[in-house]
Amino acid sequence: MDEVICTSQLNNIELQPKLITLEEVAEIPARPTVLFGGAGSGKTHLATRLREEHGFVVFDDQDTHSEEEVAQVRRGQRLSEAQRKAYSTRVSSLLEEHIPPTDEHPRVAYVHPFTKDRYRRKFTQRFPDSLFVLVEAPWDIQLARIQDRSGSHHASTELAVTAALENERPITVPYVVLKNH
Repeated sequence: MDEVICTSQLNNIELQPKLITLEEVAEIPARPTVLFGGAGSGKTHLATRLREEHGFVVFDDQDTHSEEEVAQVRRGQRLSEAQRKAYSTRVSSLLEEHIPPTDEHPRVAYVHPFTKDRYRRKFTQRFPDSLFVLVEAPWDIQLARIQDRSGSHHASTELAVTAALENERPITVPYVVLKNH
């Protein structure tokens, strides 16, 4: 069962702490909707549901890295600041191409770990109307999903990323939580 727990405000829209469905998340006119969370939480699965059930255009972080960046991460090396900046520019360009300048709901979703609040804060500088949705799943399910992956270029850091999300404080960018069981 999917459920969303609202934890804050989004762009002056009061989001009371209550349970809402993925379908309701799809109706919030975010520009874009960002699914973030730990490895194996179900971000890509839920993005696929948004695409198939609600007509969203979906971009996945893993598909927007260059071959050089993927190889570097597989070797356990961090991206340089210049590489991060180039990557950020690529992603922004992709998203901007699909988000109309009107008030129309763009139905665009972006899947990304966004492990640090500062990265989400930086993202909102470019896309201030973003809706961040933290996707969570029980640890045993996440571990099983990670172990089933063979081609993920984030495999060596996936558990550390998930743990970092749970320990991060303070949180300055509002988000909702989607429980993916």
